[in-house]
Amino acid sequence: MTEFWFDTATGDQLIGQTAAAMRMEESGLAADLSQAEESSIIDIQILRQQAEILAADLGRKPRKPDYVEAARHGRVARYVTIQKLVGGVTALNREIGFPDYSTWGDDEFINYGISFVETNGIQYLVPDILDIVARRGRGPWGRSAAIQFGSWAAYKEEINTILRLQSEAEITRAEKITGYTNLLAAGQLPQYMNGLSDDELLSIAGKYHVINDCAADLPPSIQRKLILRRAESFIKGIRDHKPKLSQGYIEMIAATHDVFNDIWPPAAVEQFVRPEHIFVSEREIAEVRAYRVADGRKRQPRSHKKAA
Repeated sequence: MTEFWFDTATGDQLIGQTAAAMRMEESGLAADLSQAEESSIIDIQILRQQAEILAADLGRKPRKPDYVEAARHGRVARYVTIQKLVGGVTALNREIGFPDYSTWGDDEFINYGISFVETNGIQYLVPDILDIVARRGRGPWGRSAAIQFGSWAAYKEEINTILRLQSEAEITRAEKITGYTNLLAAGQLPQYMNGLSDDELLSIAGKYHVINDCAADLPPSIQRKLILRRAESFIKGIRDHKPKLSQGYIEMIAATHDVFNDIWPPAAVEQFVRPEHIFVSEREIAEVRAYRVADGRKRQPRSHKKAA
């Protein structure tokens, strides 16, 4: 039987597992559930919601004792359930936007820096401003990034390089799409490419270039089938008809035509931070700047007038 729950605070009607979890939280019954009963009701989505509520109530990143105490009152799942669903408190905190930067390598620091710049602007990528977010537990301290890369300047240079490459890639992408659209209008590309999304057009036009280079002698019907195949099986499809062509050779052809990433886009970077978690307000920035000015004045040596 499906369970329903009416949230009087929000006016929302909840259904199923979410309703059951809210009923238990309101009544305190979660603490009395057996481990098996709890595991059958709590899923990752409910667990994440419970952790986010706990973090909001605490006003900071929850620690293991916080979860244990909250579980005693039925506000969150037991620690063993947390371990079973996500692997532990550290992993659960990461799920709700409190990353464990002590385990980060260069890529994680760079991805975080890119997200910070996209949210706040490159002008605010400075240690003092980064530390505002670190105090919330939502990211690394500026000195941690500097240590990871040898210096703050080296870290910022890495971020600037990635941003420049991303900008260049966006320009190239836009130019390709415009070029393909013009070729279609001129009848110089197959008409089955009409009506495609930008991503689809880039992928299929890319495969069209590869086929024209290394399998142009195949019948047009076979070429079309290969071009419209999923990217994962595109090379296998070519080699079924051209067994002497190696995978490396076909990939080299794609790279030569600058369509490798169009056909096989790189995996998307996992978004482990949310913009609302790392956004820094003008008020916070003004406070940091005021502190800098006051601290600078304190450090200035006092002048001593010579006695007459």
